[in-house]
Amino acid sequence: MNNKKLANPGFGAFGPNAVPYHTHNGVDAPSLTFTGLSDTPSSYQGQAGKVATVNATESGLDFSSGGTGSPGGSNKQIQFNNTGAFGGAIIDYNFSGGIVNLHVEDASVAGDGNDLVIQGSNENTSGDGGDITLVPGAGSGSTSTGGDVILEFQQPASSAQVGRLIMTNDTAGSSVYSHRLIGSLSTTTATPSTFRIYDTSGSTGNGPYFLEARIAAGRTSGTGGTAFDSAGYVIRATYKINGSGVPQLVGSIQQNYVVEDQVGWDATFVVSSNQVLLQVTGAANNNINWSFDILYVGPQPVY
Repeated sequence: MNNKKLANPGFGAFGPNAVPYHTHNGVDAPSLTFTGLSDTPSSYQGQAGKVATVNATESGLDFSSGGTGSPGGSNKQIQFNNTGAFGGAIIDYNFSGGIVNLHVEDASVAGDGNDLVIQGSNENTSGDGGDITLVPGAGSGSTSTGGDVILEFQQPASSAQVGRLIMTNDTAGSSVYSHRLIGSLSTTTATPSTFRIYDTSGSTGNGPYFLEARIAAGRTSGTGGTAFDSAGYVIRATYKINGSGVPQLVGSIQQNYVVEDQVGWDATFVVSSNQVLLQVTGAANNNINWSFDILYVGPQPVY
């Protein structure tokens, strides 16, 4: 066996581009460096940051920038690791419309939809908790307006419970919950129409819950009344809950503000079983839209 290293000043074991070679019976053995192989690039020059990939003819290796494969998901979706594979559509970026849509996938079975939680970081030792800030865009023209912060709540049907904005201090033993909801009703006759504010079924605490409703009503059509007939109301009440969970009015309902084009329209609170309802009453042959904004505050969350 005849093994020996070959070297020369420029390309040997001791030159600036030193590459060790071995011979076996006079035949050069393969090089021990990547660039000296017969099916790889011969130099690293100009290839900084690139990766080795199989070439187009699948006959060797070459350098490429990497990241040129097909991305997962639909266009403008940010994907995530779903059990070792791309999955989900949790964030959509609509560049043409200027929209970033943070969307939780719809429930795949019957039941409640999936929740989305955005949580600031907790403090460490003695620091402050992390803030969550919503900053709308600023208008640039002399007649432009700044962007709005919009919370859109879904009301599946006129009789269904609408989503609400809930604020709480989340303190064990002394929690406070402030609920805010908006919605609408319609009437065409003098028959009252109701909207469920909350249901105390299963609640054994005594409450109490303070309610305030602000209502705007407007006639849209009909053979009765006059075009653009309108009304406005502010009503307040406080309900406690007895041991069986039935709401009980404390004192009386206060109508603090009432204005009406047609006498006989009305807005008030009523109780039906374990539910506290907003009740509105229009007039015969009047198609009326009722829009309302309701606030209620108490020591427990009730829906």
